[in-house]
Amino acid sequence: MAAAGIRVDDGVYEGWTVPGDYDPLLAKLIAFGSSRSEALARLSRAFEEIQIGGIRTNTNLFRRILADAEFQRAEFHTRWLDERLTTLLQAQPAQPANGSSHSADAAAIAAVLFHISESEAPKQDGQIAVSRWKTEARREQLSRSER
Repeated sequence: MAAAGIRVDDGVYEGWTVPGDYDPLLAKLIAFGSSRSEALARLSRAFEEIQIGGIRTNTNLFRRILADAEFQRAEFHTRWLDERLTTLLQAQPAQPANGSSHSADAAAIAAVLFHISESEAPKQDGQIAVSRWKTEARREQLSRSER
């Protein structure tokens, strides 16, 4: 994820197996700006766009924290999370502003494209012949849906 005012510190990569005794901090999503409100806006946007697969995460909790009115007004203290955690966990999941799940959208598009390519592609000597133009167009559509 590359965006102005956003940094991701991580030590994981696609295909890596998270061990059973892993440290729960696998990555940090960091935002900065010229003001608190700018940094919060950038962080909220980053949480809309971030995609993590294969493990459970606490991104919904962080979305809820960022959406909390007290947190927005910087009205918190060292025990704030302890006092608010139950309420935050019971709240409706904070959805990305566009109202959709990017991962679910990308998975659905990929499944449809796979089905189409399997059923429509002409066969040559037992191999599926797929037009490079068609393949590139499909990749472009997938990358657009992930933005």
